[in-house]
Amino acid sequence: MSSVYEDGVECPVCHGNFAYTDLDCRTNERMFACARCGFYYETKIVERGGMSFWQETEERPISRDYKKVAVAGDVEGPKWNSNNFRALPSFTTIPDGFGVEEAKD
Repeated sequence: MSSVYEDGVECPVCHGNFAYTDLDCRTNERMFACARCGFYYETKIVERGGMSFWQETEERPISRDYKKVAVAGDVEGPKWNSNNFRALPSFTTIPDGFGVEEAKD
């Protein structure tokens, strides 16, 4: 499987450059995830009953009062309003599994 991994991609929801994407060049399956706001999008091929289907999965941040889902137009300018929408707890300390390498002395 040949795939292209890209780090530091702009998120369509929070407009931060904290997202990463992984594209399978052979099948066009794509995974996109943002470490800042939690936006997640994945497309993949699934098979049911001998037929192939294109499955899309999308997870969006939700407001603190659980009444509104974040969409691309909610953010004005480059700032993510964490007073209205939550940020992932791991955003302040990005985990090792997120493509981050620590500098070695």
